[in-house]
Amino acid sequence: MLVCIVGGMLRRAENVYIQFTPGWLTKRGWLAIVIANCEYRINKYNLDQYRTLAELQLSEPVNLADIDSRVYWWFCDLIYWDNDGLSRDDVHALLITRHRQQRQKIDRAKAIVALDAEVEPARRRAIPDDVKLLVWTRDKGKCNHCGSQNELQFDHVIPLSLGGGSTDANLQILCGPCNRRKGGGLNS
Repeated sequence: MLVCIVGGMLRRAENVYIQFTPGWLTKRGWLAIVIANCEYRINKYNLDQYRTLAELQLSEPVNLADIDSRVYWWFCDLIYWDNDGLSRDDVHALLITRHRQQRQKIDRAKAIVALDAEVEPARRRAIPDDVKLLVWTRDKGKCNHCGSQNELQFDHVIPLSLGGGSTDANLQILCGPCNRRKGGGLNS
């Protein structure tokens, strides 16, 4: 099975999908999860119940089934699995965090493309105290990626060397390990 690690504990199932085929007259049918061409029937639903479930998974993870010691979750039209006994809240937190990190990478990349021209590297100057206070308050005094409150540093989202400035919109709080992992590029 091809998987993509999300948050270390939750994996995206690439070759798994949901199948619901309501009956012609009754509009009731089996909701099944198909894993590598093996169909596992989960539960029987009427069409309205299935639509409600499909709408719910757009805002919160839906626990579909426990198959072969894996719990399958449906969230935002994708299927994930875990074998760590994660709760619905755990799954939701991991997926929302992952989505935010991906959004930040995209935003950084777009900002750099928008620069479109060679920018002379800015000389490093001290970040103004009022900007530091604003960023510290906005980020609630903790790492923007992992939530740590240790070894905190101000980080330029778009590095000064790539034309970023020392404004509150371009600064974030990161702990030392997250900041070193990010480095001077676009990765988070």
